[in-house]
Amino acid sequence: RAIEEGAGWSGGTGAGGATLYEGDVFAKRPELANRFDVVYDKDSFGALPLEMRPKLCERLSEVVRDGGTVYVEVKNKEIGRDVGPPFHVEREDLMEPTAFGTWFEHRASLGEVYPLKGPGMKQMGHILRRVMRP
Repeated sequence: RAIEEGAGWSGGTGAGGATLYEGDVFAKRPELANRFDVVYDKDSFGALPLEMRPKLCERLSEVVRDGGTVYVEVKNKEIGRDVGPPFHVEREDLMEPTAFGTWFEHRASLGEVYPLKGPGMKQMGHILRRVMRP
């Protein structure tokens, strides 16, 4: 189904359903505060330049419930690590205090989650957990 800009779409029945949102991830959305148990970030962190990442992480921290999960997929590159997008991202990059480190703890590095067609890049998965708010 097509999702209209800024609108939500709910799928599934009862427990285990999913809600998809499309819109400006940098816009503050108080109505979504503490609403989600899980957020899937497919390459957006690694697509952003360093100066834009803190706002993304802050917004995700606002919508994920305490104890909730963010599953992040990023690229690891053999060459051109500082050139992007996509940029090369390591666990340490995700957990910088200016990134997810202020609001999340790193639970697991999943390693390569599936092969990519292009040479010299790997698709890596990380599981982060939202720390409890004071």
